[in-house]
Amino acid sequence: MLGVFSQRVEDPIVLRKRNIIVGISFFLFFAGFSLLVFAGIVIMYNWYTFEDLTGVITGSVIGILISCIILAVSKFASVELASICLVGLLLATSIFIDTPYHVSHGRSIMLFVMPILLAGVLIRPGASFIMAVISSLVISLISIQYGLGLPHFPSIIGFFFVAVLAWIAVTNSERNTQMLTSTRLDLMSQRDRAKFLLDIMGHDIRNKLQAIFIGLELLETDNDIGQAIIVEKALSAATKCKEIITKAEKTEEINQTPLSLLDVSELMVEKVNNFRVKYPDIDITLNCEPKEIYTWVDKHFETLLENLMENAIEHNPRRDKKIWVNLEKAGKGVLIRIADNGRGISIHRKHDLLNPDKRHGGIGLHQSKHIIQKYNGSINIDDRIEGDPSSGLEVRIWIPEATLS
Repeated sequence: MLGVFSQRVEDPIVLRKRNIIVGISFFLFFAGFSLLVFAGIVIMYNWYTFEDLTGVITGSVIGILISCIILAVSKFASVELASICLVGLLLATSIFIDTPYHVSHGRSIMLFVMPILLAGVLIRPGASFIMAVISSLVISLISIQYGLGLPHFPSIIGFFFVAVLAWIAVTNSERNTQMLTSTRLDLMSQRDRAKFLLDIMGHDIRNKLQAIFIGLELLETDNDIGQAIIVEKALSAATKCKEIITKAEKTEEINQTPLSLLDVSELMVEKVNNFRVKYPDIDITLNCEPKEIYTWVDKHFETLLENLMENAIEHNPRRDKKIWVNLEKAGKGVLIRIADNGRGISIHRKHDLLNPDKRHGGIGLHQSKHIIQKYNGSINIDDRIEGDPSSGLEVRIWIPEATLS
């Protein structure tokens, strides 16, 4: 099937955290690898013995293992879990890398600062305070356990000072990132809308106006070729122009209309009944499995149904036109299927129907795509009977179902 809006872009803040984790992990890996190479060289030339460098070799191997574990957790589990593991391992390193006396009396303060900073950056801003409390408790417990007197209070004060700075910096950074992301998405939306409206004027309206001009030229040059037919076609083309402009105006309203909790089953029954009155010669079959099913939609949901059903009628060359409209639950959402018995199209043209650069689907289908995007849904176009393009098209729309408390 051809899926639209199924791709999800990673949140910029999560992406930034992932990049930091990857950077630190690669640093640990290459630092450990370099130390192992260095240790091998000095042992080979008998500058130091293996026993002399046991600590360096052990630390290098541990660093390489830690980097691999963090990368694996980040890739196959979650960035948040990888962040917690990294901060915890750095804290453990800070505790055991120096003697208890120097840990409790401030010489290792810079080693404790790193997990405090990274807790705020990688986990969440408030986590830097939690890490400051843990670091303070650690050096206090070490002082008590080894009878080293009072802990180094300037270090404890420094931990909380760093935590405050981390909280302020990360909070402002995340706020600015969210604002920039929102602005970028708005600009992209405005760009797409401008391109969409320009394409309407250059394609849809121009074609209809061309039909009007041709008809009027025929009337002007020849009065014996069926003026009534020519006038009827010209008026039909002019009416289409008016409908296109009306749809374009509705497109401008799509993002401004707030969502409401509505029963889509009721809306579909009403819209199908209206179409049966409007097109009495067309066989329209409706199957609504759930009698009530609520989703977050708006008034443009009816426009969505209208566009897709009109497409199924207008682009069907058969005399005995049929439409099948189905509504059913699918996973955590609602699946709407609108099929016809037209002649169908090739798989390449199916892709072009929803391609904004080619826009072979006309204004109705692309307007529907914008509406579905607003509902956080997806649209697929496939054969009505799988593997048989000549059986007609089936448009499938999936919209998340609302949770009623």
